[in-house]
Amino acid sequence: RPSGLDSVLVFHRRHRRDARRRLSEKLGEIRASADESEPLVVTCVKMCMVQRKMELRERVKDGGNDDKGDLKLVPCSKKSKAEDGSSRAHAACFEALINAGADVDQWDGEGLAPIHHAAKSGDAGCVRFLCGLDADADQFVCDERRVRPLHLAAECKDRRRSLRTCIALLESGCDAQCSDYEGRTCLHVVAERGPRGLVELLMDAGCSKEAEDVHGRKPADAAESAGQAKIAEIIRGYKDPVLKVG
Repeated sequence: RPSGLDSVLVFHRRHRRDARRRLSEKLGEIRASADESEPLVVTCVKMCMVQRKMELRERVKDGGNDDKGDLKLVPCSKKSKAEDGSSRAHAACFEALINAGADVDQWDGEGLAPIHHAAKSGDAGCVRFLCGLDADADQFVCDERRVRPLHLAAECKDRRRSLRTCIALLESGCDAQCSDYEGRTCLHVVAERGPRGLVELLMDAGCSKEAEDVHGRKPADAAESAGQAKIAEIIRGYKDPVLKVG
């Protein structure tokens, strides 16, 4: 005959099985009613990032600092509960989907995976969260351009968000020398718009200033074409600090 503790454990196991079954049915209903071109993992990440921006605005309004998307994203758990609809709750939902077998790198109808949406939005915290779940930091966008997350982060309009997201991707092990379909590296992209700090960061990370695209243009050439003469000068005069020291 089972002891009182055994009876409690059996009850909780049955309760968890029933909860998982109900969750599975509910997710199935949500997926069936959603746009077929957008997987649930993508929807979940997009909702999480929207909520993070709303929470950031509230923090700034209350006198907090603007972290520019660099705040660490921690999913809520039984020990650290979060309100329904919060970014932490969405992160916990995403994590549950991945643990249940969903593909963290699944593309949507536009050829974008969750990490592409995070990089495009300049959400460094979300990028780190996704990479912690084994998202591919070098996954290309499934379209004719074949750009990588690093390219999308570099194209982010907010330069501080762009810088922090590029740092997050590089820290997660992405290839600094990655190129798109036309052979343009991330340095080509940043050379056309700056900032200087990101240009130097990419070269320090191993992005070659001598890399040529399919048109034979180097990053310094791209900078000059965009009217960034100062950045072109910085790129041409750059010396690898490791080689410089010897």
